[in-house]
Amino acid sequence: MKCMKTYKYKSNMKRHLRYECGLSPKFKCHFCGQLFYYNCQLTKHVKKYHGLFECPKCRKTYMWKSTLRRHLQYECGQKPKFGCPICDRRFHQKVTLQKHLLKVHL
Repeated sequence: MKCMKTYKYKSNMKRHLRYECGLSPKFKCHFCGQLFYYNCQLTKHVKKYHGLFECPKCRKTYMWKSTLRRHLQYECGQKPKFGCPICDRRFHQKVTLQKHLLKVHL
C-alpha cells in the first residue's frame, strides 16, 4: 500500500491504486493551471470556475452558448431596459427586476 487512504468499496480502491496513488495528475486547466487526475474533473472545474463561452466584447464567460447569445443580444453594451417603479434601479432582464421587487420592496 502506497498511502493511507481508505475506501468503502473495493472498486474505488482499485481505481485509486491504478490512476491516482503515487501518480501525478495528468489533466491541467488551461485557465489557472490546476491539475486533475480525471478529465471529467477538469471539465466540471472549467464549467464551474471559468465558463466555456467568452463574450468577445467584455470577456465575461458563460457555461452555455445560449446564455452568451442572450448576453450579446440584450445586455452587453446596452442600457438596462427594465426599470423598478419604486426606486431608480434598472435591470437587463425582466426576471431580475421581478426578483428585485420581491426581495427589496416587499
